[in-house]
Amino acid sequence: MHLQNPNFGANDLSLGAFALNLVYLHQGFRRSARMGPPLKLPAHLLLSPALWRLFWPLKMPAKAFTPWWRLLHDRVPHRSWCHKIMPTKVLSPACALCGFSSEDLYHFVVGCHVKSFFWQDVVSLLSLQELLPSASSIWLALTTFCSGSDLLVIDEDVLIALGTAYSTLWKYHWRCVIDEEPWIASAAINMVRQDHSTLFSSLSLASVQAGTLALSENTV
Repeated sequence: MHLQNPNFGANDLSLGAFALNLVYLHQGFRRSARMGPPLKLPAHLLLSPALWRLFWPLKMPAKAFTPWWRLLHDRVPHRSWCHKIMPTKVLSPACALCGFSSEDLYHFVVGCHVKSFFWQDVVSLLSLQELLPSASSIWLALTTFCSGSDLLVIDEDVLIALGTAYSTLWKYHWRCVIDEEPWIASAAINMVRQDHSTLFSSLSLASVQAGTLALSENTV
């Protein structure tokens, strides 16, 4: 799937290092104003101490923690924020990949249709369609470690799979943005396979029924 971006030009973005470093340079950075739907609380308040204790021991590659940590603390330099802070450098808040919508945090992670297709491919690869049937359920899992209306804490193996897949989404997103290339769905999922096939094969996912992949919150 090849998508051309009508709003993305060389003067608009050599965003890579600029955007990633801008988070740390701007002292007025505010978490609570930028979380996309359906979250309303500041990102740093979403996880309890018990869930942070679940997060850090996850057996993921070290490089997978940083993008996820940035998401959980609302430290992702999405275009809506970059445009607000540096409008002469980032000329538009529009998503650099789809060109259709403003890129807020939710759009960056799951809301963009190319990201939605990416997550559909990941969920299918991991046979987690029952546990994670929609973009909103993936957003909930990534930001709260929970699933469903009863908010059961998700099994560690599922969190590991989601966190590592998100690290690949992060890597491929910035590759496309920096190199001014279209997002290609097949390339994105192939990168997931290349990066994490060995890890995924060690996890108990496909052979386990979706209903058993959630733990009671009081067990965390």
